[in-house]
Amino acid sequence: MTWTKTPIFLFMLMLVLACRPREKPIELPFHVDYGAYGLDFSSDFYATGIGSTGATDIFEASGGVAVSGMPQGLWTINDSGDSSNIYLINALTGKTLLRMALSGLSAVDWEDMAHHTDSTGQRWLVVADMGDNNAMRSSVQLYAFHEPTWSGLDTTGGWTNHVPLGLKIWDFVYPGGARDAEALFVDPLTGQPCIITKREARNELHMLPASPSGGVDSTTFIGSFPFSSSTAADCAALAGHGMPIIVKSYQHIWLWERSDDMSVVEAMIKTPVRLPYTQESQGEALWWTLDGGYATLSESPMGMPAQVWVYDRK
Repeated sequence: MTWTKTPIFLFMLMLVLACRPREKPIELPFHVDYGAYGLDFSSDFYATGIGSTGATDIFEASGGVAVSGMPQGLWTINDSGDSSNIYLINALTGKTLLRMALSGLSAVDWEDMAHHTDSTGQRWLVVADMGDNNAMRSSVQLYAFHEPTWSGLDTTGGWTNHVPLGLKIWDFVYPGGARDAEALFVDPLTGQPCIITKREARNELHMLPASPSGGVDSTTFIGSFPFSSSTAADCAALAGHGMPIIVKSYQHIWLWERSDDMSVVEAMIKTPVRLPYTQESQGEALWWTLDGGYATLSESPMGMPAQVWVYDRK
C-alpha cells in the first residue's frame, strides 16, 4: 500500500475549516435594540445648500427620487390633497421644471416615491399610496411605471399629461392588520418593495414580492426597529459606496451601510449611524442624489415655498 503525505499547512487549513463555527441563519422577524436617538453622527457628509421650490402647488411634498441624467433633478409628489401628479424640480435652485398628470393612477394618500433599475437597464419609479393615519383602509397600493423621459419636454414649469408605461399595481394588506406607512424603498438586488411603518413605538419593516400577483398581496413582516415616526427612505446603488439604505423621521436620518452582495436584512440588523440633518417643517422627502450625497424636501411652512436641503459626501 502506498501512503500519500498531506502537507502540514494543508492539514492545518482543513482542521481550521472543520472547526470554524457556521454562521447562524438570521431569525425572522428580527427585533434589534439600540439607542436610536443617541447614535454617533457620520462624518462623511455635510450640508451644502438650500433652495426653495417657489411653487404653491408643491404644498405637501412627500417623497423624492433623483432624476436619471439630470444632475440636481428631482421627481416629487404631494401628500393627500392632490391628484395623481408628479413634479420635476431642480433640487439645487428649487425651481419647478415640469408638472405631470399621470393617467390610470388613484391618489388617496400618496406618501413616498422609490426607484429601481431592472436587469434590462429600465429604470422604474414607484409611488406609494399607503397613507392610513387611522389604520382604516381595507388595502393600500403601490404603482410602478417606467421613469418618464423628460428630455424633449417643455421644462419651463408647465403641465403635461402622461400615460405611464409598463404600469404595475400592488394592491396589498399587512398580515397583522392595517398600518400607516410613509417610508418606501426598493431593494436594488431583488426588486422587492420594502416598507417601513410609522405609528408603532417600534416601526416595522415589511416586504412585498418583486411583482404583484394581480390579486391582493400580503406583505411579509421582516423585523422591527427601536424608533418611530419614519417618514421617508431610499436605497440606491452608488458607485464606490455599495447600496446604502437611509431612513428619516421628523428629527433624525439613519444610514445603514450595505455592500453590493449584502441583503436588506443583513444590512438592517446592524446598528446604523445618524446623518447630519437640519430639522424641517414636516419633512417627509429624502433621496440619494446622483453624486452620492442626499437631500431632503419639506412641506410648505405656513404657506411659504417648500425648502430643499442638500448634503454632499466629503
